[in-house]
Amino acid sequence: MGRRTLQPEPVFHLPAVIAAPPLRLALDTYNFEIDTGIAIVGSDPHWTVAQSTTTATRALVHLVSKFAEEGSLRALILAGDLPDFGQVSRHAPLGWEKRGSLAEELKIVNERLGEIKLVAGLGTQLVRVKGNHCARYDARLAAVAPEFAGVRGFSLDEQLDPDWQPCMVCEINPGPFRLIVKHRHKGGANAARGNVTAAGKSVATGHTHQPNVVRLSNAATGSFWGVDLGTMAALGSGSFAYTEGAASTGMAGWASSFGVFSFVGGRLLWPELVHVVDEAAGLVSFRGELLRVAEGSLH
Repeated sequence: MGRRTLQPEPVFHLPAVIAAPPLRLALDTYNFEIDTGIAIVGSDPHWTVAQSTTTATRALVHLVSKFAEEGSLRALILAGDLPDFGQVSRHAPLGWEKRGSLAEELKIVNERLGEIKLVAGLGTQLVRVKGNHCARYDARLAAVAPEFAGVRGFSLDEQLDPDWQPCMVCEINPGPFRLIVKHRHKGGANAARGNVTAAGKSVATGHTHQPNVVRLSNAATGSFWGVDLGTMAALGSGSFAYTEGAASTGMAGWASSFGVFSFVGGRLLWPELVHVVDEAAGLVSFRGELLRVAEGSLH
């Protein structure tokens, strides 16, 4: 019987330190151009352990996928308050409510960002505008551990999907026909009108949870719009328990919705809203039709 020769196992030398993926720098203003195509803009999903997804979230994923497959999708912007972060709110807990941990909430937000990104396609602008609930994370750390300012891993931006560009303001087509997207400016039921009057250009915001489209015009640019995007959260969400039922009963004037913005030759056409008609049934209205969003479209 012959002698068997043993071959040495290959040896792989790994670096002692594996570099972290590059971090996108948070910008005050991030701008880009769209000649012809669609930008979908949503706001205020307030994703939590108790509300990891909603009808509006599923509808947004559905339309992102649809427009991406058609080749018309150019940008996807989430305009703030992706997490709720009630755990680090300045407000006291409401009774014995269970909010889950920060780690759990961050995991859910990243799952949603990943699922939306997956259907958006290559070349689509992915932008994350910061909201006041987003600011709770860094504000708490700055208050209790100011010595760690600038240390890698301590900011919210480093916890969230790095493929999304963080900023305070996003501008599409900078110039006389631009669209400004930010989380908030004016407040109340007339925020859309107040914001577009202040900007003198088209502007889309969230924060108030009261969807609306207001048109103004002048001799210089013709028509421009103020858009209140509403909220992508369900109105019965535990994040809105502080309204004492005003949100879920309709008394607050809130609605679940998000915006679709179409550009032709660099000009913004009349903005459209996707409105949740029935949260439990998964029904939304868009362009004169009722769409049923499958319950299992997101995990």
